[in-house]
Amino acid sequence: MNFFSQKATLEGHVLVASPHLDDQQFFQTVVLLLQHDEDGAYGVVLNRPMRETVQGLMTKLGVENCRDSRQVLLGGPISGAVMALHSAPDCSERCLPGGFHISAQKMNLVQLASNELGFLQFFVGHAGWEPGQLEEELRVGMWHVLDFDPRALEEVAPEDLWSLALREVGRQALEVLNIRHRPDDPSWN
Repeated sequence: MNFFSQKATLEGHVLVASPHLDDQQFFQTVVLLLQHDEDGAYGVVLNRPMRETVQGLMTKLGVENCRDSRQVLLGGPISGAVMALHSAPDCSERCLPGGFHISAQKMNLVQLASNELGFLQFFVGHAGWEPGQLEEELRVGMWHVLDFDPRALEEVAPEDLWSLALREVGRQALEVLNIRHRPDDPSWN
């Protein structure tokens, strides 16, 4: 039976790499899925900062008036277009569940980088899966799935995001198992 006839899409959710995932491209990553359907899946890695700033990236795109010093994230091992995840519907090319938007057209990227329009994160590159590939990786436990909370990108340093997400995976597993008395720190066990 087809995966999609049994479950809803994971678009708009994050994948948290299992501690046992030994693929160096995805070691300790958190990936936001931007698309997930019968044609496959693609997303962006949320915790791989580059040395590039938005200002530097915009300069490379021929935009001189941008002063945004935020770091750009390496979206994944597949090179490709610059993308922005943001909260500005007027610059949106695609809406994700939860009300967040994706843009890749230059005019939208320039407007986003030049104005204070709320939440904004730029990415270069992306991660991708062929049809059925992600489902198999989920089946064998390479990834854990969580709801996406974009506040984490503003409140947590990229290098801390994976460990925080993995703790949330553990916390949710304990809730599912209905374990009521648990220490705040599992090492106390």
